[in-house]
Amino acid sequence: MDDTVGVCFKPTGKVYYFSAQGLRLQPGDQVVAETSRGQELAEVVRTGPQGEKTKGKLKPILRRATEEDVARCQENRHREDEARRVCQRLLKQMELVVKLVDVEYAFDATHITFSFASDDKTDFRELQRRLKEIYDCEVEVRQIGVRDQAKILGGLGPCGRHLCCAAFLRNFQPVTIRMAKDQDIALNPTKISGQCGRLMCCLRYEHELYRDARGKLPGVGAEVRTTHGSGDVTGIDALRERVTVTTPDGTIEVGLDELLDVTPKQARRVAEPAPPPAPPAPTDDTPSDAPKKRRRRGSRRRRTGSVAEGAAAPQAASEKPPTAAGAQAEGAQAGGQRRRGRRRRPRRSGGPAQS
Repeated sequence: MDDTVGVCFKPTGKVYYFSAQGLRLQPGDQVVAETSRGQELAEVVRTGPQGEKTKGKLKPILRRATEEDVARCQENRHREDEARRVCQRLLKQMELVVKLVDVEYAFDATHITFSFASDDKTDFRELQRRLKEIYDCEVEVRQIGVRDQAKILGGLGPCGRHLCCAAFLRNFQPVTIRMAKDQDIALNPTKISGQCGRLMCCLRYEHELYRDARGKLPGVGAEVRTTHGSGDVTGIDALRERVTVTTPDGTIEVGLDELLDVTPKQARRVAEPAPPPAPPAPTDDTPSDAPKKRRRRGSRRRRTGSVAEGAAAPQAASEKPPTAAGAQAEGAQAGGQRRRGRRRRPRRSGGPAQS
């Protein structure tokens, strides 16, 4: 893997790794590489093995770029301008509300790519079909995001310099709102958003420095003891590694060498109002509420049961014990009532009615 080289096909594009095939290449050399889309003109940006990124079989570098190859690449740039005008005309005819961002011709003119930006997901199948009727090559139509759009078009940032993504950033790294909070930046969307409408990539540059500096300093609200007295931390200056402490005598600013002891905010005991007195413990004379409810429900059940039993008791006392004949008669009477209560179903005749 000593002949591995990293090349890019655009000035600030992603780096791809190829096999140099014995060629002695240096960063800045232009070469012709074999890719999945055919031959492409690329620039060498890295040399030597690149660790895990070079695992597997690499595609080869065919040759160094000649003057004819460079002239052919310039000719493709002019053809891209013509293809852009043709595509814009088709968009007006089809009334598609999309933005054509980039048109890219392959080095051997066997592949052409149209990149569009749109707020919603758009169906480009009809547009692709019409473009294939015009160009006798493989046509690819794709929709890109806002960050890729800013990288292709470029522009100036709030710092007055060219956008980082268009100037030197080859890969997009995730940027979170936490990075702005750690750097004490005002969370104003117009101040921390870039041309693409996303969080600025530069918020990531100094985040590790601020995070390491904050790890050495006590947090806001911590109780500290300094050479000038004790107090609470009310402010942090991460770059200067100093904290602002509010003491009974006033506000002071101290450094790490002046801090003697730090009590974290979580371990402090904040004075709180005294809790209300607890109710007296229940005794046998003063039962609690829960036993009262249970006792009431139980007493209600007992009262209901006693009333039912009292109502049935005189009737049971007045009745005489039934005899065997009386029991048999009562059973026959009950059976007759059950039979009379049944609904008789109409019989269904199996054959045709006879006259």
